Amino acid sequence: YKFIYCSIDPPQLFNIHDDPDELNNLARSADHAEIVSNFMKEVQQRWDMSSITAQVLRSQRQRRFTDGAL
Repeated sequence: YKFIYCSIDPPQLFNIHDDPDELNNLARSADHAEIVSNFMKEVQQRWDMSSITAQVLRSQRQRRFTDGAL
């Protein structure tokens, strides 16, 4: 499985063996609810999403400033 998480978008779950083009998002399927739940627990344990979001936004502001200065 491939799991994609972003705090502002719905989660995405793909079976990359059966769906290599990632066309069928399984995240909303009741049959895959436990898998999504396990991935979400792992996300919460491994990463501080609010800190990552703050770092990304800061980086974007810095790159926009630099681009404007150039």
